[in-house]
Formats: sequence, C-alpha cells, structure tokens
Amino acid sequence: MGRSDGKKKTRQRSLLLGSEPVGGIAPRHARRMENQHSLARARLAAARTIGLPPPQSKATADTAATAELVERAALADGAPANAYRAPLENLLSPFSVEEFFRAQNARPHAVLLRGGEARFARFARWRDLDALLTTGNLDAASVRMVVNGAELPAVLHSVTLPGTAGSLSGKFVGKVDGHKVRSLAAEGATLILDRAESHLDAASALAEAFETALATRARVNLYASWRATRGFETHWDDHDVFVLQAQGEKNWRLLGPTRVWPTRDDAMLDESPPQTPLWTGRLRAGDLLYIPRGWWHDANVPADGDGRGSIHLTCQISELTGRDMLEWLTRALQSESLFRRPVPIWAGDKAFADYVARMKSLIGTALNDLKAETVARELRARWTERSAPGLGAWIEPWKDPAWPRYRLRLIGRAHATCERQDESIRLTANGWTHTVQRRARGVIDALLERDEVAVETLKSAGEAGGAESDAIDKLLLRWVRRGVLRATPPRGKAADADA
Repeated sequence: MGRSDGKKKTRQRSLLLGSEPVGGIAPRHARRMENQHSLARARLAAARTIGLPPPQSKATADTAATAELVERAALADGAPANAYRAPLENLLSPFSVEEFFRAQNARPHAVLLRGGEARFARFARWRDLDALLTTGNLDAASVRMVVNGAELPAVLHSVTLPGTAGSLSGKFVGKVDGHKVRSLAAEGATLILDRAESHLDAASALAEAFETALATRARVNLYASWRATRGFETHWDDHDVFVLQAQGEKNWRLLGPTRVWPTRDDAMLDESPPQTPLWTGRLRAGDLLYIPRGWWHDANVPADGDGRGSIHLTCQISELTGRDMLEWLTRALQSESLFRRPVPIWAGDKAFADYVARMKSLIGTALNDLKAETVARELRARWTERSAPGLGAWIEPWKDPAWPRYRLRLIGRAHATCERQDESIRLTANGWTHTVQRRARGVIDALLERDEVAVETLKSAGEAGGAESDAIDKLLLRWVRRGVLRATPPRGKAADADA
C-alpha cells in the first residue's frame, strides 16, 4: 500500500519533462513563405476561374525581366467568403495564398489587385498619423524625411529634450516635432514611419496577417507624401514588397530586375536600372501592388494631385534562399564529428581528398532525405507569434479567485505541432519544444483544438486523459509564468479591469 502511494506521489510531481528552444533552418529575416491553410478549403468561383498566367515555355531565371504585371479586381470586403477566408487571403483575393505564391515560384512577376476606396483605409488614417505626431513621444530614429533620394538630417524634423538622466549633462533624446514634419512635407519631403507595426495597431494587424499565414517575420513601413517630388530614387529591394494604397493616389513605375533574386549582399553592385519601364500606372486607395524582390521601381504623387496627400504601406517579407539551406545543413550535420574536426589542409592531398569525399557523402545523404514538408515543419517550429504580454489586474492570475474561469491561449498555436511518443508528448510552439508526460494529452489536445480554453475546462480535459488535478495546476501555472500560455480574465472581469 505504501509503495503504491509512493509511486502515485512521484507521478504527481510534474507533467512537464522539459522545454528547449527550437533550432532553426534560417534567420528570421529570410524564411520561406509557407501557407498554413488547408488546400482542401473551399475556393471561390472567382479564384478558380481567374488564374495567374502560366509560366512561359522554357522559362529561366534570365527571362524574368520580360514578365508583365498581372492586374485583377480584388473581391469586395463584404464578400460572403470573408467568413472563412483568412486575413491574408482577403488581401490577396481573388487568389488563395497558395495559388499566389505557387505562380511566383514558377515565374516572378508583379501583381496589381484593384479594390474599393475604403479597402485599406483602416490600416492608416490621417487622424491616426496626426495623433501619433502630436504626442511628442515618437523617437526621431523612428521617422525619416526623404526627398529625391536624399535623407534629410533628423535635426530638421525633431527637437532635443532632456533624457531620463535628468540633470546629467549630455543625456538628451531626440523626439519628432510634428510641426517641423509638416513644414518639410509641404516643401516636398516624404514622411517615412519605419516599423509602423510598432506604432499603429492596424499596421500591427497587417504584419500579423502575413506572419501568421507564412510563418515569417513581416515589417511594415508607412509612406506619406504630398508633393510630386519623389521620395526615393529608382531602386530595388532585397525582399518582396506588398504595397497597400491606404489614402490618396500615387504613380508607380516598374522596370523589372537586372539581377534575378538579389540578396542584401548584392546592394553594393554598381548597376543602373533598365531604361524602359515594364509598367507605369496609378495606385488609388484600395489597390494592392506586389513587387518581386529585385525589381527596380519608383513612385511619386501625381502632378495633377500635387498638394493632396497620399499614404501607402509596404509590407516587407523575405523568402528562404539556398544560402539559408546551407545554414540549415550546418546545424543538421553538427552531430557528425567530421564537421567538427579540423580540416586536414596540411595533411597531404590524399587526406584532404578523403575528407572532401566524406563530406560530399554526408551532405548528399542529408539532402536526399530532405522533403519540403520537413522544411515547412521546421519553419513553423521556429516561428514566434507577435503577441501581447497579457498584463492585467493580476500579474499572477492564479491568485485571482476567478482563476478557474480565466481563459488560456497557447502562444504560437497557429503553427504548433504535436508529436506523440510511447511515454511522452512533444509540443512545439512559438520557437520552443516542450516534452510532457503522456497523461497530459487531454490538456494538450484542448489547447490545440481551440484558440482559448477556460482553466476549468482544461483541468477537466486533463483529468479525463489521466492526469491528476494538482499536476495539471502545476503545469498551467508554470506555462503562464514562462509565457507559454497567455491568461485572459473572464469577459466580465476583463471589462472591469479596462474600466
């Protein structure tokens, strides 16, 4: 009897066996765009009938410069399909995410999706921008003013204020002065708000739409212009760009690439843009323009609209490249002693040849066994969600008498994976892998099935799976402390806390 009690007591110590960060196949700035949505999802009739153009026969990377711009009418925001289409699919309608990027893989080309005037208005409104500049708390480094390719000194649009060091000399910080910004804008400068997702909730939601669907990091910049002068000279970017025209109008020129799929390291190349544009046109509020990586382009307010403001957002994402795959191989083969030992440069030609032959064999084996599904799974495993810290009236929510009714959410659930083994379960979410006892399966299943689950519901599910109440409590508290789970008060209490 005593022995049985002892075993039971030991089992209750902890459901969690361990947690560890996930190793990656690529840095955050270069991950392959991977769609999380099921291919079995119903397609709209428009998406089935309006396809992207098929690749040209015998198309190669060198022929990409001849690709044209594809123009389609976007579905209205009020389309019934919105009930089941994910946010990114709404942006790319009438195409599904998978259709859009599959066509780009076949042959990179620009895409223009025309939409209604109010389609993107919520992402950047004039009053939001005005309010942001009114506070006086925006760091000068967050804003740039450019004209005809030249960035103006920050001192022209900022004011220097005493910093946090109080009376200590030399401790000052630069803050954006909204009135100086207006003066420069009236003279022809373009306002650039870098990382707008950090300042505007709507821009954050836009970045989240790309990140959630593609398991990548997205950056959003805001551009506001009033004059027909250009902000930037004709240039290309080392990342794909989605341009969302939120307010007003802007003329664009696309000149195609001179170097197919360039990287950041290619920025130092002394190249000139093509002389003949592939496309010139005007973006109006509600339009979306996709510009592939490496395509030369420029933009300016139309001459007939000089003085009328334009706001557009650029959402920047980067794809996984062959160089990133080499980094993945480095990590994957770290366990092989050959890749840790010194290279036998001075041991003679035969020793070096044997070393290279062995290296080729190991690399070949790793690549032969590699599948796209494996790469996608590891991308999802590395993905970290842009999430709120979960601050509330209770910093330790389990001390709140209403704790059983708190709702818990698994952070990173969008790309979470679960691997069931004989005696344990490996849950991977938000860049971490957690190994738990097999009897915690009820808790894990409940967290994966729904976006939010009440604590009392989780406990019931866990007990049904064979876990003890005390052990479930310890697991949930540990994960809330460590940020694995986000705790939200019951809806009535959340409203009270906000008040």
